[in-house]
Amino acid sequence: MCAGDNFACFSALPPELRLLVWEHALSVWTVWAAAPNSAAGSHLTANRLPFTMAFVGPVPYLAGLSCREARRLLERSYVKPVLGPRGTATIGDVYWVDLKKTVVYLGGGFNAIAVLDSFSAGGLSKFEHVGLSWYRFQRLARTCQRLAALCPGIRTVIIQRSESEIATNNSTYKPLSLETAAGFANIAEKSGPELGYEQLDTHHLRALLLDYFGDSPPMFHLLPPGSV
Repeated sequence: MCAGDNFACFSALPPELRLLVWEHALSVWTVWAAAPNSAAGSHLTANRLPFTMAFVGPVPYLAGLSCREARRLLERSYVKPVLGPRGTATIGDVYWVDLKKTVVYLGGGFNAIAVLDSFSAGGLSKFEHVGLSWYRFQRLARTCQRLAALCPGIRTVIIQRSESEIATNNSTYKPLSLETAAGFANIAEKSGPELGYEQLDTHHLRALLLDYFGDSPPMFHLLPPGSV
């Protein structure tokens, strides 16, 4: 049975209806975020990065592992797995990620640049939607400069202000909350007007960052702390 014990009659549905179910499950918007690597512990080496990539919220590819029918659709829809972060002496793990419908959350400050630099050029070229946190503009600008240089397909950048410098300027990779991740995914999916907030001159800040992206800039959404 494809759908397991929860829906024993699933395999009796017409094939075209089953495919619609799988297509819907595999196309859910989600967030793929840099998170603390508990396996690394305090003994970081070239083989152990201080962060790993993890889904926050829905994990769409799991539907594609349900049965052969779903697996075929997964491979056709996602084409091939994405090579994840790698240490200097290792290749990265591979992940089934639909980067057309996934916000890649990098964190903030030096951490965001470290995450970017851990991906291969081929992986970075497929990034379309990116989430960041920030406190100091200089570091945000440096991250955006790297994004512009490494991610030619970028379409959406969602930037949330941090409560304090500590949140973006230490070596700890903070996990993203489910609520924030859901907000990021919703913003990217709707692709509506660019967001800003009153306490920040978003027009000026956006103009400064867009300079890095040339003639085809992404949409920039600038969010206040703790709200999406």
